[in-house]
Amino acid sequence: MDIQIQENKKANKYRNIILQAGEKTLSFMGKEKKSLGVLITDEHQIRQLNKKFRNTDEPTDVLAFPYGEKRSPYLGDIAISLIQAKEQAKTYKEKIEDELARLVIHGVLHLLGETDYTSKSKEKMWAKQEKILTSLKEKK
Repeated sequence: MDIQIQENKKANKYRNIILQAGEKTLSFMGKEKKSLGVLITDEHQIRQLNKKFRNTDEPTDVLAFPYGEKRSPYLGDIAISLIQAKEQAKTYKEKIEDELARLVIHGVLHLLGETDYTSKSKEKMWAKQEKILTSLKEKK
């Protein structure tokens, strides 16, 4: 398993939880031999990415960019806004590490083909997400 992280200096202290969340998700989904990239960015860059690729001119918390080749060991990339993660952690009254882990898990699940476009698919995907996060927390 190979996870490459491109991060800003403020995100460096969260490197371990990002790696652990990615690895836990790949393991949970039976995809240990896959790799992906993670970009930890700011609100400006995530907004630009969201506008360019989703035609939505506003910041978001996480974006997933699947590579598209089913047989490739490379799944694609996810981008996470550190600022959004911090705001959401504060809103939900949880640790920033847990919110970052949740966003990594969410992004990896999207790379693996999970969707949350309908209420039924969202419920299914988010249940997996929370199960993986709970398992990750138990590991600590």
